[in-house]
Amino acid sequence: MSAVPSYAPRPASRPAAASGSATAPQRMPRPAPPRTSTPRPSAPRSSTSRASAPRSTAPRTTAPEAARLRLVRAPVHTRTRVPFVSLCMGILGVALLASLLLNTTMAQASYRQHALTNEMASLTRSIQESQAALDTAASPKQLARAAKKLGMVQAPDIAFLSIEDAKVLGNPKPAQLPESEQ
Repeated sequence: MSAVPSYAPRPASRPAAASGSATAPQRMPRPAPPRTSTPRPSAPRSSTSRASAPRSTAPRTTAPEAARLRLVRAPVHTRTRVPFVSLCMGILGVALLASLLLNTTMAQASYRQHALTNEMASLTRSIQESQAALDTAASPKQLARAAKKLGMVQAPDIAFLSIEDAKVLGNPKPAQLPESEQ
């Protein structure tokens, strides 16, 4: 089993730099091998057993996995997306509220326009009725009736006054009440 997780990033290989260069990578010391929990026999040690053991000059390799161990960097902490998502949700909420406010304002304006249109139509109808009543009352037949109700009498001859000449044109005669009405 490998001690390096499969998801760990692999370090980029760099060419060997000249010794004494400031850009040469520094080698990190190897970590100590993990301790096993197998108990060792607790036999007394003798001074002869140490001296009689031959020393080996070959490099020590305990397992084929030891060659695959390498130094990995700690995973880079990525920033959370919570502030960005919160900002997006806030913008959407403000846009929704603005849309709702605009829609409500437009609906109120539409109702107000409808009410004003109805009021204008009724006022136009009222003006037309008043104009028709005025036209009827201004007719010569209606004027004669209204004058008769007020006690006015029609003159037999009409006379005109000329302001430029300061003369009276025609033979004016005073109006008299007809005999049937006296």
